[in-house]
Amino acid sequence: MAFQLPAFENVPTATMTDETDPDANEINNFQGVINTWKTSVLAQLTVLNPNHTFALAFPGTTTAQAQTATRVARVADLRAYATALFPVYAGAYATAAQALAGGQAGPQAHVPRPPKTKLPDTFIGKSAASARHFFRQCNNYAAIAPFVDPETQIRWILQLIDGEAAAWRDEQLDAMELQNPPLWVGDVDAFSQHFQSRWMDPHEAEKALDAIMEKKIAQKTSVKRYNDEFNEALGLTAENGTNSMVVRSYETGLKAGVRNAAVAPKMVNPNMTLSELQSLMVRIDETLMQTRTPNTNPRSSQRIVFNQPVLNLPATPTSNHTASTPAPRGQTPIKVEAARQFTKLTPEERAELTRLHGCFRCREVPAPGKPGHLAPNCPNRGQRINAIAAETTTPVTTSTSDSASISDVPASDF
Repeated sequence: MAFQLPAFENVPTATMTDETDPDANEINNFQGVINTWKTSVLAQLTVLNPNHTFALAFPGTTTAQAQTATRVARVADLRAYATALFPVYAGAYATAAQALAGGQAGPQAHVPRPPKTKLPDTFIGKSAASARHFFRQCNNYAAIAPFVDPETQIRWILQLIDGEAAAWRDEQLDAMELQNPPLWVGDVDAFSQHFQSRWMDPHEAEKALDAIMEKKIAQKTSVKRYNDEFNEALGLTAENGTNSMVVRSYETGLKAGVRNAAVAPKMVNPNMTLSELQSLMVRIDETLMQTRTPNTNPRSSQRIVFNQPVLNLPATPTSNHTASTPAPRGQTPIKVEAARQFTKLTPEERAELTRLHGCFRCREVPAPGKPGHLAPNCPNRGQRINAIAAETTTPVTTSTSDSASISDVPASDF
């Protein structure tokens, strides 16, 4: 009886409810599926290629008390195991299929290729927060692109350590080359604990809880930014949104305007979760920002400046101590009273006053046979110009042709 190939078995897939926080039961169910698949595949492989030499250790079960990082790493290990076994099995299957078909090509196995992703930021040993962020990135990268074995993953993590942590990195690499290496060499979870004991703050959770309960975290800008800061601290603790003291601390940290605006919605729905409460505060904050009117800038109000449009200028008594009016940049300030008492003469007026020995300032013409006076020595310097002179003079023009001038003001205002 001719040998007949069994059905080709692809790698089973499993979708976690939350990849960043998988449940222990979900992980163990996934492990059972992978275990059934690998048992069948290895049995086929033993027949198709007895010299396959595949001997990667199968990941163990996950306890319900395991930390989030441990559970995420266990899912990555299971996928890494399947990713490493599948090409060996698929190659042997294709070879056997080709031989049975008399040289015809057998089924082409599709080897999944992990997507490209950004490398984690280099850890330089600056703070516990950066250490936590670094290892979170490493676990996420391994979940996207699984490694062939734990030792390779650990060496890859160590290669991303530099700066002030470079000496510690070199110590770990040297320890991996010893005849009796540390136990964490073949276990990513154990290496994670080893890394945390050196670079993370063992009291970080207590400090974060103290910051929340003592209301050291408060809204300074937007509610969105405040939510991020509050949730980051809460994530370091064992607490969650069901603790009434945590919810009370969150509300106290809000600005008074946002907190007061939420009184009515909270009365309608008093059993809101912390997540729902935070979403409500974001909506209230955005609404308040949209309805808030900007402050009026007092400097934007119109000022009366000489040689600028003058509208409805009130009558001002003549004074010898008239204050100067601010002038635009690049122009010389001119006293308002001087501007009112001195208007430009036309060439014809200037010629007539010269002929009659009159004053260019007050336009006074001396009586026949009597001496007159010049503008610099005008005795009427502090007095108003006469109405006739005001009506016959040419107005002082402004910097723009359409602007009003001093002479547009009625003579009674002088």
